Amino acid sequence: MKSRYLSECKRVLKTGGLLSFSTHDYNYLKENHPNCLKGHNFFPYAKGDIYWESFEANDLIQFANKAGMEVILCEKGKIYIPEDGTVLHCLCSKRVW
Repeated sequence: MKSRYLSECKRVLKTGGLLSFSTHDYNYLKENHPNCLKGHNFFPYAKGDIYWESFEANDLIQFANKAGMEVILCEKGKIYIPEDGTVLHCLCSKRVW
């Protein structure tokens, strides 16, 4: 799913176009909410099957590169609600071949 999403983003971008995306930070969740993690899946609700997939920066870089995108930056960022922790942000460009 992730590779199809990024491949479609690349397809619709003009050459040199930018893609910005963010996701949940696995390392933050592992440190602050380990009891809610199963692998890289974060279950925010005690009674429920809803989960958020979490990633590490290297995962995002690999996904983007595999889709043919050039990573400009990939970094941690704070969420506007401090108790929600951090997210990973990735900025990519459609490669000029």
